[in-house]
Amino acid sequence: MKRILLFVTVLLLLIPLRASGIERNNYLSIRSGLYTFTDGLKDATLATGFDGEVAYGRYLHPNLILEIATGYFHDGVNKGYGNSIKGEPILLTAKAVYPFHPVELYAGGGAGVYFTKFHGMVNGIIGDRSDNVFGGHIVAGAQYDISSSFFFGVEGRYIFTEKADFVVFKPRLDGYTVTGSLGFRF
Repeated sequence: MKRILLFVTVLLLLIPLRASGIERNNYLSIRSGLYTFTDGLKDATLATGFDGEVAYGRYLHPNLILEIATGYFHDGVNKGYGNSIKGEPILLTAKAVYPFHPVELYAGGGAGVYFTKFHGMVNGIIGDRSDNVFGGHIVAGAQYDISSSFFFGVEGRYIFTEKADFVVFKPRLDGYTVTGSLGFRF
């Protein structure tokens, strides 16, 4: 009995299931949520802030999505001198999809460039500087199909970047985001 159960489980995981929205190969989604910085930003009293994105995705296969996204983020903790960090990322992500109609689970990874700006004071030195940093990310999430055209979901992303040079300090923008999304397939 255990062998049969194991065989059925492996078979279900290996069979490429048809994604619930694949008859509509493209989608647009908007996401909003939190960006929690985890590296080097404590010197500037920055922690958790806002993350918002607009994404276009295309199903290349029933179980593979390629997505490009852009958006805006800022810290949200403006203490002391009024320190703030904000930016606009451009991200490219590949996602492996496992559909359980009407739910899709996915995981993937990608890369991006972050156009960032810091304004504030660190260790008594005032800085107002922009920098562009490159980074990678790992994502996991789920979405629920409201209909064949509309869906909503939740996504978590871990971000790791090279160091940004803001002169007064050189942090990485490493952190994680948790966002909710609404999307439209076409």
